Amino acid sequence: MQLFKDRLVVVLSTSVYVFNLLQGFAVELHIKTCPNPRGACAIGSTQERPVLATLAKDEGEVTVQNYFLNSLKVVRAFPNAVQNLALSIDVNRER
Repeated sequence: MQLFKDRLVVVLSTSVYVFNLLQGFAVELHIKTCPNPRGACAIGSTQERPVLATLAKDEGEVTVQNYFLNSLKVVRAFPNAVQNLALSIDVNRER
């Protein structure tokens, strides 16, 4: 999955990596997750607010990261394991 032309997101069974392609595949972000056999991950890549949503360490929680502002939030999304993730097209909208 592509965050921007210069970054690559790789989802593994218990972690997510963001690589910077312009810096020789340097790891810019590493997030540990609960077991993620489906590779659930969502990317909203507007220029103003690129957002990466992944599973969190605890089952049923989601990590939402505003990539350029280094803002990270963990949200309790579901009482059981989260199977899929999606972001709206307008990730700029605050609620």
